[in-house]
Amino acid sequence: MMGRNWMENEGLGLFRARRKNSRKWLEGYYVRVSETAGNDSSAVRHYIIFQKTDGSGRMCRAEVDPDTLCRCTGMRDKNSRLIFEHDIVRHKIWNEEAIGEVVWSDIGLTGFFLKAADKDQKGVSHSYPISRGGFDDDERNFNTDEVIGNVFDCPIC
Repeated sequence: MMGRNWMENEGLGLFRARRKNSRKWLEGYYVRVSETAGNDSSAVRHYIIFQKTDGSGRMCRAEVDPDTLCRCTGMRDKNSRLIFEHDIVRHKIWNEEAIGEVVWSDIGLTGFFLKAADKDQKGVSHSYPISRGGFDDDERNFNTDEVIGNVFDCPIC
C-alpha cells in the first residue's frame, strides 16, 4: 500500500469502537484475544489496531468496549464520510426522507440496511439499502445518504 494510508482502504476488515474507559472513538482493525493467567478462567479482551496520526506510520493497539463495536460498510455518504454499522443516516428516496440506524441483515438479502421507523405508524419499520441512488447500476446513480450521528452518541438524532 505504498503512498497510501492503510486506513484509506475501505473494506470489511475496518471497524470503529470506543476506547475502553473513554469516549474516544478509534478506527482500525478489530482483534479479540483470549488471555489466561495461571489457573484463572480465560479473559477476553477486545482491541482496535490503528495507525498513529503523528505521521510516523507506527501501528498501535488500544483496548475497546466491545458493546460499541461497529463494522464498516465499505461505503461513503454524500460527504465522503465512511458509513459504519450503528450510524444514524438520513436517506432520501423518491422525494421522501427516512432517518434510521445502519444494521446488518442476513435474512433474505444479505448486507447493510437502514432500519427506519415509519413516520405515520408507530412500531412499523422499513429497511432501505444504504448508499444507493434512485438508479442503481446506472450513470445517473447518485448518493443522498448522510451520516448524522450514531446510536451511542446521539440515540435520537
